[in-house]
Amino acid sequence: MYAYSMKKISIWIILSIVFSVIIGLLILSNLLYPSIYPMIKNGQTILFADWSGIMDSIECHNRGFDVYLNNPCDHWGREMVYGKILLYLPLVEKFTIFYYLILPLTLNFVFIFIIVSFFNYKNKYEYLAIGFLLLNFPTLLAIERANFDILIFISFYLLSISNKSYINHIIVCLSSLIKFYPITSLSIFLFDRKINRSFMNILLSISIISFILFFQKDELIQIFNTRELFSGHGMYSFSMKELFLTLFIFIEYGVINNIYLYFLVCFIILLPIIIIIYKNYKRIKIIEKYNYYKNFSLNDYQDRMFVVFSITVVSCYLFFYNISYREIFFIGLVPYILKQIKDNINKEYFNFFLNFILAKLFLSTVLTIIYMEKLFLDYNVVFLLSKHFLDLALITIVSINLLCIFHSFYVKKSFN
Repeated sequence: MYAYSMKKISIWIILSIVFSVIIGLLILSNLLYPSIYPMIKNGQTILFADWSGIMDSIECHNRGFDVYLNNPCDHWGREMVYGKILLYLPLVEKFTIFYYLILPLTLNFVFIFIIVSFFNYKNKYEYLAIGFLLLNFPTLLAIERANFDILIFISFYLLSISNKSYINHIIVCLSSLIKFYPITSLSIFLFDRKINRSFMNILLSISIISFILFFQKDELIQIFNTRELFSGHGMYSFSMKELFLTLFIFIEYGVINNIYLYFLVCFIILLPIIIIIYKNYKRIKIIEKYNYYKNFSLNDYQDRMFVVFSITVVSCYLFFYNISYREIFFIGLVPYILKQIKDNINKEYFNFFLNFILAKLFLSTVLTIIYMEKLFLDYNVVFLLSKHFLDLALITIVSINLLCIFHSFYVKKSFN
């Protein structure tokens, strides 16, 4: 494990409390709404709507309802869309305050504390950076909803700091049985110097998960049939599929309205994306020449975090219709980037990488506010497309770095 001074831990706790209070005030004062769409029932905003939905499902399940087909306990009648394992949480009806309030508050605080602990706070930039990482649309949405992606984020962090294989298997299996997409956490076993051991670890976890899911195949079919409930659209989407859909809408918008404005906006949006991709292409050549990832090792928790979080966020973006809170997994890349900057490994590039993550989260938040508040309603499709291109740009950067790590670990080392 990693030893930290009491002074450093005290700073982390104080900052975590400060940001928890700030976020709490933003929620309770309704300042987040309607930029974050409020979940309202009978004129009352339901706090922790995603979390409470699961607890409601457990209560209905205990009454004999098949919550994958009919879930009258949920405020909006939403069917269960998570793994069946959650339905066996004990004594939910008896300890309602704990399950509905204390537990989600605790998970939110732990989530904030983990992110706060990424920095040492030796300069003003680090205080500014933590503000951008916590006070942005995806993070605030996840906290306001108390979405289970926060629990997955915490699980991935624990997975990264654990050096015990059996603990890693437990975390991988449990997280995958809760929300399925965390099967990407199998990547924690990829970078083992003994390929056979890596293969056996992956096979073991897949076998356990498959065995359990075999007895839940009916529930899996129902979850697939109700996938709209956990699919994001518009500004709430984080998906390559949504990018293409928005492009079609934008093309139609340009033809109907102003074709000259249409091409001008295309130029303004695409030029920075092309520049960013070109700069990353040049960096690949530098990375290949000097092999900046040659010291990549699963012995360091930052390296493990980068692999697990990057594979997760790239896979989700490419293959699913995600709601925007899945963007919180970008934050899990920060410790590795900070380590590279501290070790003075291609410092200029990794500073750019970190700053782009911060800029993307900030700009997406600004675009979301403009879009949801309908400040320039006639140009909403432009703001929507801009947000999705920012997503694509950051995913491109993450993918390039991930491929460089694979190339360095599996290709270059095999010839050395």
